[in-house]
Amino acid sequence: MQHPFKRWRIDILLFGSFALLILLLLAAVGWGAFRLSSQQLAENTSVYQARLLKELNQQLGILRQSVEQTSLSIARDPALLEHLAIRRDAYAKYRSYQNVINNLKGQVISSSTIFSIQIYMYDPIVIGEKEDIAMLPHDRLQGEAWYDLAAKSDFVWIPEREVVTDRGRKKVISFARKIYAPDLAYMGLIVINVKLEAFESVLRRNSEAQRLLLDSGNRPMTADSGTRLTPELLEVVRGLEKEEGYMPMNRGGDGERGASTGEKSLMVWSRAFPDGWMLIEITPWQEIASGSWRLALTLFMLGLSALLPALLLTLYLSRQFTRPVRLLVRSMSGFTIHQPDTPLPNDYRNEFGSLFGGFRKLRERVDELYAAQQAQYARQKEAELQALQASINPHFLYNTLDQLNWMAIEAGHEMMSRVLELMGRMFRTTLSNGETWITLEEELNHTLCYLEIQQLRWKGELAVETEVEPDCLTLYVPKLTLQPLVENSMVHGFHGRHSGTVRILADVRDGRIRLQVTDDGVGLAADWRERRNRKTGGYGLRNIEERLDAYFGIDCKIVAEAPESGGTSVTLSFPALREKPEGGRSHVADRDH
Repeated sequence: MQHPFKRWRIDILLFGSFALLILLLLAAVGWGAFRLSSQQLAENTSVYQARLLKELNQQLGILRQSVEQTSLSIARDPALLEHLAIRRDAYAKYRSYQNVINNLKGQVISSSTIFSIQIYMYDPIVIGEKEDIAMLPHDRLQGEAWYDLAAKSDFVWIPEREVVTDRGRKKVISFARKIYAPDLAYMGLIVINVKLEAFESVLRRNSEAQRLLLDSGNRPMTADSGTRLTPELLEVVRGLEKEEGYMPMNRGGDGERGASTGEKSLMVWSRAFPDGWMLIEITPWQEIASGSWRLALTLFMLGLSALLPALLLTLYLSRQFTRPVRLLVRSMSGFTIHQPDTPLPNDYRNEFGSLFGGFRKLRERVDELYAAQQAQYARQKEAELQALQASINPHFLYNTLDQLNWMAIEAGHEMMSRVLELMGRMFRTTLSNGETWITLEEELNHTLCYLEIQQLRWKGELAVETEVEPDCLTLYVPKLTLQPLVENSMVHGFHGRHSGTVRILADVRDGRIRLQVTDDGVGLAADWRERRNRKTGGYGLRNIEERLDAYFGIDCKIVAEAPESGGTSVTLSFPALREKPEGGRSHVADRDH
């Protein structure tokens, strides 16, 4: 899409720019008021929520201490210890079982928070799995999902789970404690299942906000807490060092520590001392900032009411500023060679007056240049006629070679006929209408013509191998890039020999073309870079290096080396050009050597 400053009229741009600036200022003021007020509301809300969470944590602490004390008293009950110690006397164990069950039932009935008690022991006499007081085999522990937690500590809280009783399934939060004999021998495990409602009634007190309950190991204690504790939020919680505080964040992660998606919210936390349980409350930012949004909207509407006078003043000023420009544009649009000019005012003494005076001088200069161009056009036509005359010479050369070819055919000299035909092709590529850049396909054909002449001279003892990617054929390369390398192989590499192999490779990698010529000749001379006086005027490796440096500068690379198998390998690398450079120059016009 075209840039608006290049498409619309200046007065429209000025008016629109000022109007947009005023709207942006209004929006900035409204947004600033919204941010400041919402930040203040967030701080006030966080202080209140932190205080409330601290009180709720204290209530949860009382609940936890009550359950823990109950489990401790049960674990030290002499009747229970005596029952667990009995091994072979079934009658005595049964009588002890009745006594223990009656005592524990009394504690369950008298408590408003305890739902049931489970005792994992060795050789239980009765397995009342669905009873309020259940004696379960100890080997069942390893099948419980929370076994790893209980195995690592003498006592531990178990997150929300379901237990099965004769009254159906019930969601509970459990506390497990290991039972030891007076001699510290391990005897079993007691699990007190606390009603989930006892915790949720505290979590939901005084608010319907999202509250998460985590233990000292940052494990969610309720299913709702586990659902809302995302990996990003868990990482934030682990990094909290203060006992209480607040921070703005996104639902998908920490809004201050990293970018994330989700609705912005306010997180307030309070950690209980000394057991380390944490309460977290997450409040949507919209609930906090609703009042701030109304304030910002009111300020914005008041600003809009004052916008109309400012826009009228802006429209008047923009028209006054652009009137001289419109006059100049009208004069420029109606300008024609040798035609009367559109008059421009002479009473401007500022920059517009300088523009008007400059345009008058420009019109005079254009008339002069037009006259000079007509004379130059006549000279150009004469030069074109001379160029056409000069183009007769290459055609004369082509026709002469063609006549020699037919004479060789009539005389039965087929090899000479083929050589003359190949020379004609090479001359066409060498001259190529004065072009500096040709396609790799043309350069390769030129080189192969030269190699075929050498094969005819060597009577088939010269092997030629090519490996060229199809995408390379349409790329443009400097003329006479490959053929001098092949000529070096024939003149220097195969000096005194009548057999050999020449390999030509071309490929494209990362926007660069790689050309490689390899032979199995005598190898590269150590002084190949030294300039020598040559009467034949041939193209050597040094010549190619200088030409590529002139075209590409530091963006080209030439490597000449001797492979382990013998001979010489020369590799050229430079940018791949899919379009012919203008004026015979490469795309590296201003290079830094």
